[in-house]
Amino acid sequence: MLVIQYSPFLNASIDTKEKEEAWLNLVKFLDEVEGLEYPEEMKELYENLTNQDMEKMERYLAENIKKWIGITTEELLAEREKFFETMNKMNSDTAMQSSWQKTFRMDKNMKEQMKNVSFYDKFNENLKVLSSDYYEYTTTFNEFIKSLNLKINDKGGIEVAE
Repeated sequence: MLVIQYSPFLNASIDTKEKEEAWLNLVKFLDEVEGLEYPEEMKELYENLTNQDMEKMERYLAENIKKWIGITTEELLAEREKFFETMNKMNSDTAMQSSWQKTFRMDKNMKEQMKNVSFYDKFNENLKVLSSDYYEYTTTFNEFIKSLNLKINDKGGIEVAE
């Protein structure tokens, strides 16, 4: 799954000393990092994916990346509106809430493991140097999330912070 998520950004030319150093740091990190332990729910989901599902996921991720790189102000406003529409729908749909909370728990578990192995410091930061697309994608997306002014509790409940 991580391969699908990051492979679109690994096609950048290594045309500067800084990018070469970032590439070497990425390789070193991947060689030395301990494996991540996927939550059982995530393992089950992954084991049940077909090749068609994986291809669909790759297409979705590629489209999503493309969308967030060079997104316009009008498109950001539309994304914001879609997000809040989905959030409002979730507030009245218990099945949707349950699915979100399950996803939230898996995501929280993975993020904690990634933090513990310094993934964000060692992998993310070097990939931002190596790939200007990754830098733009993460910067734009993170700024968008921050602009939503959300507060997520320990159980995955979402509300707009005051």
